[in-house]
Amino acid sequence: MNTPLFRRATADDLNLLLALDDSCFDDPWSAKLWQQMLTNSKRYVCWLLLGERPMGFILFSHVLDEAELMRIGVHPQVRNEGHARAMLTQAQGVLEQRGVGAFYLEVRDSNSAAQHLYHSCGWRLDGRRRNYYPTEDGTEDALLFNRVLD
Repeated sequence: MNTPLFRRATADDLNLLLALDDSCFDDPWSAKLWQQMLTNSKRYVCWLLLGERPMGFILFSHVLDEAELMRIGVHPQVRNEGHARAMLTQAQGVLEQRGVGAFYLEVRDSNSAAQHLYHSCGWRLDGRRRNYYPTEDGTEDALLFNRVLD
């Protein structure tokens, strides 16, 4: 197995990011939205590289002493190998170096795999936004998690 490497994505990576996002999610983001994320100085998009292949990404924002996890994805071929955990750990390290004390996220109530990951990484359930996400059958709640950083 290749040792994972992490690097910050740039605007030149847009097409690779679109393809990976499409592989990871049923509801991939648009090129316009990803372009905004890649060019905003308060947003960080980082690659998980296995060999030279991007196989995962993490997107987080950072303002003052707070950060928000906005999206994290791992290619289906390499899921359940600890890569999402590694990306979270990497992001937390970057944020701690910048003096961030709190890291937040929201996740669909139905996404039990992500919830398990967050709990196992020390995140705490902090609240619920009722009827937050649209679904084919109506709406779904968002669960709010937070993690205090050192």
